[in-house]
Amino acid sequence: MSENDENTELAKRIADAANETAIWREGQNAYRSAGLNASNPYRANSAQAGLWQSGYQNAQEMAKDRSLAWDR
Repeated sequence: MSENDENTELAKRIADAANETAIWREGQNAYRSAGLNASNPYRANSAQAGLWQSGYQNAQEMAKDRSLAWDR
């Protein structure tokens, strides 16, 4: 594989990772703004739907772990 091909492959992987991160964060932001009323905008069983759901669940778990000051 030539150096140019390696650079192209690396750039593609970086772009893919950035896209996956953006979708995951969409899920987080959806939970934070709409809570349980948020709906996944991606087609069921797609990779994007799974990433979105993972971000959503992460935000849900983080919110559950936080307690209000008056509950401490």
